[in-house]
Amino acid sequence: MKEFDQLQKTRIDKPFADEGEALKTGINGWSKLVMDGYGFEGDSDFQKEQFDIEFGQTEGQTKKILVYSFLGKIVASIGFVENESLLEKARTFNVHGIVVSPVLKGFGVGSALYENAINEFDVEILVGKTKNPSAVVARANGAARMGMRTFYGEYEVTPNLFGKSDYGSFLANKYLEQRKTYIKGDGLIVLTDITILPPNIPDVTLFPKEIAKAFTPIIEQQKKLGDKDTATLPLISIKKIGK
Repeated sequence: MKEFDQLQKTRIDKPFADEGEALKTGINGWSKLVMDGYGFEGDSDFQKEQFDIEFGQTEGQTKKILVYSFLGKIVASIGFVENESLLEKARTFNVHGIVVSPVLKGFGVGSALYENAINEFDVEILVGKTKNPSAVVARANGAARMGMRTFYGEYEVTPNLFGKSDYGSFLANKYLEQRKTYIKGDGLIVLTDITILPPNIPDVTLFPKEIAKAFTPIIEQQKKLGDKDTATLPLISIKKIGK
C-alpha cells in the first residue's frame, strides 16, 4: 500500500485536556478515529468520553501516546501508561488503548505501532488484558521485532515459540496480584464488566492453530459466563526472560 509509506509518526508525552488542544498539533480527526476504529456509535457526549479515555490525562497516571497520521488526519494511535513494575526495577507499561482506522486494517499497522512505541518509550515489560485474537497477533509480532517475547495467559504466542509456558503462568499471576479492581475467575481469567468489553466468544477460525489454541481458556470460560461477564486473559510482553 503506497499510502502506508507516507504515514507520519508523532510522539505525544502529555495527554490532551480536550480535542481542541489535540487539534493544535495540526492533526485532526481524533474522536472520529476512536469511534470508527472501535466500531462505536453514539452522541457527542459519548464521543467526548471516548476521546478522554484514549487521549486524555487520567489522574495519577503518566500516559504516553504514539500516533500515525496521513495528510494531517490521524489514522492510528497507541497509548501506554507507566505501571507498577511487574518484576523488580523493570520499566513496565500498561497498554491503555490501540486503535487503527478501518481503511488501514490488515496492513500490519497495529504491529508497527507496538514496535515503534516499545522503542520510543523504552519499554522492558508491556502488560494488559484482551480477548481479541487480532490484538494478540499484532502485539506478538510487533514486540518480537523489538526482541520481546509475548505470553497470553499461560501460552506463549511469540512467533515460532508457541506453546504452554510455566513462565507465562508466572508472569500472568504476577499481573493478577496487582489487579485489585478486577474479579479473578477460574485460573488466570480476569472478569471484566460487559459495559467495558462485550461478552462475545472470540472467533479464531481465520487464525493459525497456535493462536486458536491459546484462546481455548477464554472460549470455554465465556461459554460458562454467557452474557453475565466478559472473560479476558493477561497479555504480557517482556524483554528479559528470568525471575
